Amino acid sequence: MLPVLALLLVVSVATAIPHCPAKDRRNPVFFEHEVSCSRYYECANGRAYLMRCPSGLHFNKNLKTCDYPNHAGCIYINGDDNAEPFDGGDAPAAVA
Repeated sequence: MLPVLALLLVVSVATAIPHCPAKDRRNPVFFEHEVSCSRYYECANGRAYLMRCPSGLHFNKNLKTCDYPNHAGCIYINGDDNAEPFDGGDAPAAVA
């Protein structure tokens, strides 16, 4: 039973972390966040950087941009969408 639980944990964590291309492409690569409508990942140099949409906007996974919530289609219920306002000054955090 324990090996099955460990395998499920590894699979769930692996699917939550975006897989960025090793080399940057002509167009940027974006991924939705696992639990937050207002956050997303942007790939650069093979790494995923955690980003935040401006206040009041959600990440639209189809358009790969921040959008009005009624257009974005994000339905996370317990995300941290209103945790702190975006001021544009924070450096993105790299995700290993």
